[in-house]
Amino acid sequence: MFTWVQTQITQWTTLIPLAIVLVGGWAVVHTFHKTRAFIPVLAVALTTGVAAWASSGAGIGWIQGKVQSQTGAPALQTGAQPALSELPLGSVLTLTPDPDGVYRFSHAAPEHTALAV
Repeated sequence: MFTWVQTQITQWTTLIPLAIVLVGGWAVVHTFHKTRAFIPVLAVALTTGVAAWASSGAGIGWIQGKVQSQTGAPALQTGAQPALSELPLGSVLTLTPDPDGVYRFSHAAPEHTALAV
């Protein structure tokens, strides 16, 4: 079930930049039809371009790099830990805070409350 959901999410997230471009194209045409002015049309077109770039893989990687360079903290690596659906039944997970305040799960024996999968 979880792999099906992850597959669906992956398929739909690839369509997000395309949807942004389509809606942005409609917004450009609509803005031109209503205003007949160059500056508002240019602003809508630039906003559409930035939104499509930011939602694409290149934009996300660039934003992660900028955040890492500004904060000094490494970017969160997706896939570094196994997904909950990949863990065997009966596993004990502990949620422990890292020095940066982010809670991550581990398989270590807990000294505090743990969740059983």
